[in-house]
Amino acid sequence: MSDHNSLRTQPAFHEILNASLNGAVQFHPLKIRDQIHDFQLLNANPAASQILQRPLGDARGQVLSAIIPASDRTALLRRCIQTMNTGQPTRLDTAIPARGGTIYLRLKAAALGDTLLLTMVDITDEMQALKALSRLQVILDRASDMISTHHADGRFEQVTPSCQRILGYACHELIGVPLQTLLHPDDRDVLSRHEGRGGDAIRCRMRRRDGDWIWLEMAFNAAWTEDGEKLIVVSRDVSRQHALEQELLALIQQDPLTGLLNRRAAFEALHSFPYTPDRPLTMAILDLDHFKRINDTYGHPAGDQALKVFAELLRDNLRGSDLMARIGGEEFMILLPGANPEAARMVVDRIREKLSALRIHTGTSVFQITVSVGQATMLPQDTPDSLYQRADRALYEAKAKGRNRVELAQRCA
Repeated sequence: MSDHNSLRTQPAFHEILNASLNGAVQFHPLKIRDQIHDFQLLNANPAASQILQRPLGDARGQVLSAIIPASDRTALLRRCIQTMNTGQPTRLDTAIPARGGTIYLRLKAAALGDTLLLTMVDITDEMQALKALSRLQVILDRASDMISTHHADGRFEQVTPSCQRILGYACHELIGVPLQTLLHPDDRDVLSRHEGRGGDAIRCRMRRRDGDWIWLEMAFNAAWTEDGEKLIVVSRDVSRQHALEQELLALIQQDPLTGLLNRRAAFEALHSFPYTPDRPLTMAILDLDHFKRINDTYGHPAGDQALKVFAELLRDNLRGSDLMARIGGEEFMILLPGANPEAARMVVDRIREKLSALRIHTGTSVFQITVSVGQATMLPQDTPDSLYQRADRALYEAKAKGRNRVELAQRCA
């Protein structure tokens, strides 16, 4: 079963989506001659039905434009197709007709396996605030988001009463306070690159009055007044959403048994790894020897225990900057940035020796297991795929030469 199919059936996946305050709809791509031309609804959470003001439980099978009749539906379809083809998420603000007026949505499309996950936030209040300046003060006072205006140097000039609920400050306590001083030190650089540019919202951590850090989604817009340039910031508390997204990300990227990265996440990381000729990158593929014999002799719980013990051994002997993943049943991958062949060989040999000396306990049984390793270091002519192929051939050679050994790949890709 493919990753995305198994994921869609996991109760935890649906629980996270259903608990989200943001709308989420999942679509299956419709293809003609391997080219995506539309999307068909698979699933939708309750928040999506509420935002779109229509029940989606009986809408399964309908196409994207029927579910989200956006004013710029052609652009939305094109951006979603682009996301599926490239794997890169995209955002789009759009409007849809609704009872009594128009709903403005901020949509984010992301590929989830071979399906499309479209999340949505109702930004109608924000858009109306920008379009109806004559009623700005009323809207600001009633907005659930925190909306603030700032001087050119970032000092608060005005802020809506929602700051009390979000940050714990009364409005007057923030007047004159530089926005940057409330941000997490690691996020101040992100803020300086986005101020006044408008467009996509960014996420930053901000310190509450009680000292706790919360996640805010912040959108910036510049405004010109008689007093000079001002900055309008719309901030939304997304701490709960951020936590749910991290749980969802763990479900998508982690191997549930060992807690390491899974195959898909490992290869995505490999293809995006920043390789430069002056900083070597070494890959090792590690395969537990005679693993089927362990399962057949001691049972599958014993095999699971061996996998978990080996994963913990990797964590204990590798750096935080190293990548560790389970990419198959008993097959693992590690990436060692900055390690030349000799240094990497010492690391993987140490892991191999420690594993062979371990006695693994499960129930009433005690057994030992060894590992074979194929190692390859990135060459100038290598691609991520050819690096993996060379390491895999070296692993095959280690198996052929008797197992429980490390073999280095040949230089030819």
